[in-house]
Amino acid sequence: MSGTNDLMRNYTTQVIPIGEARKQKLIQPGVLLLHVSLDGNVLPKYRDGQGNCDYAMICVDQEHGIYPSEKREGLIQTEFLKYNRVTHIAHCKYVDYGNSSSSSVARPSISDSPINADEARLIGDGVRLRKGPSTSFDPLAAMPIGSILKVIESRGEWTHVRYTNQYGTVFNGWCASQFLSK
Repeated sequence: MSGTNDLMRNYTTQVIPIGEARKQKLIQPGVLLLHVSLDGNVLPKYRDGQGNCDYAMICVDQEHGIYPSEKREGLIQTEFLKYNRVTHIAHCKYVDYGNSSSSSVARPSISDSPINADEARLIGDGVRLRKGPSTSFDPLAAMPIGSILKVIESRGEWTHVRYTNQYGTVFNGWCASQFLSK
């Protein structure tokens, strides 16, 4: 119970009820999907009025989320609106959701396994690959942390890259340079 409560309280910038998030069209890949109850059944250190976050998963599209399962030894994909599984969404402090031009986003550490000279490693999770070198361009894909990208060219704050997703689909687009490590 404390892991998801710590996640909600310490690693998010906003926690929004699911109904409001749907109205504002804030449900997007990479947001955290939470089940928060306000029944008072929470550890004393979390009695701060924010509720008990007893379930969390990551959004992959408008209807599905994923979560790890030790029992099934892998990630499970599920429809998150069924059975009231999700009551709130949250934005993680470490993810660029494409609506911030701030360069002060904290970067989690990534292992430094070797990569080729014309490649870069993605050091942000859920970073948007865009059609052009600005947040005003439409997103093409959300890329997971640790992805290896082929660098085509760099233009200051933006880098033109080639990204291949887990299904083998290849995207050519632009990524904010702050989320790349050579």
